[in-house]
Amino acid sequence: SGINAEYGDQRRVREHYYITNNLRMPTVICIDVSLSMEQKTAEESLLDHTLSSLKTFFTNLQAVVPHEFIEIITFSHTATILVEFTKNSTQLTNSLSEIECQDRTCMKEMMELCLKECQLWNVITPTHIILITDKIPNALKESVEGFPYGCSMSLVALTPTTDVNNRAQAFLNSCNLKGKLYPGPVLGKDSVDRIFENIMLDNYQKFEAALWFGHQSTSVVISPSQISLIWLASLSKKLLRNSQLP
Repeated sequence: SGINAEYGDQRRVREHYYITNNLRMPTVICIDVSLSMEQKTAEESLLDHTLSSLKTFFTNLQAVVPHEFIEIITFSHTATILVEFTKNSTQLTNSLSEIECQDRTCMKEMMELCLKECQLWNVITPTHIILITDKIPNALKESVEGFPYGCSMSLVALTPTTDVNNRAQAFLNSCNLKGKLYPGPVLGKDSVDRIFENIMLDNYQKFEAALWFGHQSTSVVISPSQISLIWLASLSKKLLRNSQLP
């Protein structure tokens, strides 16, 4: 169940509603399919490594967060939705065989499409974006604004380029997103596999907690982790304060 922008005008918002009904983190995976992704390492191309690692990533996600929605966007000179939001890991894996490299890279169109897809979710659902490219993108000349509160990006940079941190941060700032850079200084299948393992550890681990009702308690498992609850409670309080209802 969801909530729209007018929800606070329809009925009183309560924190437990958000926590019990909307604690999820849809993921948008954006894959660079420009010609440069065909460059070979000692084994296969960067795109081959990426697709192989993504198959393992989908399997791991299914084991840890089987109810999360995932969407795949491919981009070169334009951006296209390869798979719309789905929980079907088989569909996601099979779709990777349809990917082919095209021409140049256009980050602006990709981020605009990504923004549109993130906005499909309600105001308190954070979307996690995984951007996979062989280059550190420059800051966008025109910033992209409007990502829902709590959205974040894992920027996978499959490049040995030095001094990548500043450029990556400038790109994230131009997209008005918080995020983390996952550089791949040593390009190869093992290196790319480790990147996705780290993304999994940083963003998709379950959190075991105790839920108390007075003197009674029960064990619960929260996924995504407890970090979501912090900003979720903060946002719901803000909506309550702004509500015009008595």
